[in-house]
Amino acid sequence: MSSKAKRLCLDIKTKLEIIEEITNGVSQATVCRNRGLSKQSVNTIWKSRDKLRDASDSLVLSRKKKIRSAAYDDVEEALLKWLQCVRSQNVPVDGPLLRKKALSLAGQLGRFSFECSNGWLDRMKARHELVFRDVCGEGASVNESMVTKWSIEKLPTLLAPFAPRNVFNADETGLFYRLLPNKTICFKGDPCVGGKKSKERLTVMVAANMDGSEKLPLLVIGKSGKPRCFKHVKTLPTEYTFNRKAWMTSQVLIDWLKKLDTRFKRQHRKILMIVDNCPSHPRVPDLDCITLAFLPPNATSRLRPCDQGIIRSLKLEYRRLITDRFLVSVENKVDFQVDVLTAMQMLATAWTLVSRSTIANCFRHAGFLYSMCSEAESAPLDYLNEDEETNQDFLESMDELQSEDLVEYAAIVDGVCTHETPTEASIALETLQKFLYTVDDSCSAQSRLSSVEAFLKNHVDNGGRQRTIKEFFCNKE
Repeated sequence: MSSKAKRLCLDIKTKLEIIEEITNGVSQATVCRNRGLSKQSVNTIWKSRDKLRDASDSLVLSRKKKIRSAAYDDVEEALLKWLQCVRSQNVPVDGPLLRKKALSLAGQLGRFSFECSNGWLDRMKARHELVFRDVCGEGASVNESMVTKWSIEKLPTLLAPFAPRNVFNADETGLFYRLLPNKTICFKGDPCVGGKKSKERLTVMVAANMDGSEKLPLLVIGKSGKPRCFKHVKTLPTEYTFNRKAWMTSQVLIDWLKKLDTRFKRQHRKILMIVDNCPSHPRVPDLDCITLAFLPPNATSRLRPCDQGIIRSLKLEYRRLITDRFLVSVENKVDFQVDVLTAMQMLATAWTLVSRSTIANCFRHAGFLYSMCSEAESAPLDYLNEDEETNQDFLESMDELQSEDLVEYAAIVDGVCTHETPTEASIALETLQKFLYTVDDSCSAQSRLSSVEAFLKNHVDNGGRQRTIKEFFCNKE
């Protein structure tokens, strides 16, 4: 092999060893003789020692052994500085945006022959260990100083005039109301296939008070003003409105708040309603009984009680209900169908199943403490001991609920009924629900029926006689 070929084949580690030997007093001639290299090769390595040392620092965590040079290193350097700047602000940057910025910087630097191809982008990513990853949630955008300032200065002032039962938080969430689990247990060798995942979406407004004693009726936002399933329906299980994209809008929030204001006025109550600071949440004038307060920007994921586990609990209960319904359909050999009306009914039942303690603890975890509220209120409930041990237990339970994968579906199956009574009861409940939809002003009756369904869900498994394996398979025939 020629000297030139040997020089090209040297990895960075070997070059750094040569530099270290010369630094420690070994002559270049001795290095040439010991390593079988030409004087020119060793001299070039020595002259490039600063560049090689800098490069080694950036490569210490990678497996790369060769330094890949850039044809337009000034453009690349400017692009990297820009990328570091925008990522420090948690701005997401994808490939097309990076290429567009590279072309812009090249023009500013007078590199008009620069072509930002996909190949160049791939090589640049490899040189600097750049990877694309999913942006996960809002946690990265949390402004810690803002969280501290709000919790210490603003929140106690807001809560002081109100009793805990009159402090509410409202937040909306998206729901793929027909979505089933995307993972399954199957026999080895069997094809693991399924139908197309349904991404039909509803938006659900969730609101509850600080001590968990009052859960406001859910507001469901759909795309259609008159879904086919609403035919002959006179009373809906939840409140419903619609727009083209099934999104929360300023007008939807205004209408919802004004309706609540009328309700609280009849009850002679003064309410604090805390919502996110976002474009769809405007300031609403002329509210008599509701004081509207907004969470600070870039801190909602830490300060929003609904985001600490209330919404997650609601969705978990909904998934349990939809899985139960799916299994009943399988056992009865009927098509599994969930329309908007059925989703609203299951949401109403799921909301009943979210416990008071869960809601109250979520408020506490977001920094809403009883000690900040009006002293006219009675002492906190037993499950609201504001000590560190209780708080740690709650955090651990919420960590399980906040998991982004679908491990929750394993827990759903654990609660599925395996005896006759729940299946018969669920069919009877469904028949009653369909009847109540056709009756005017049946909201109260529907609410009580949801409570009955929740009771069965929580207690019938313990009180009913479980079927034997023989009975189970006999009924399959």
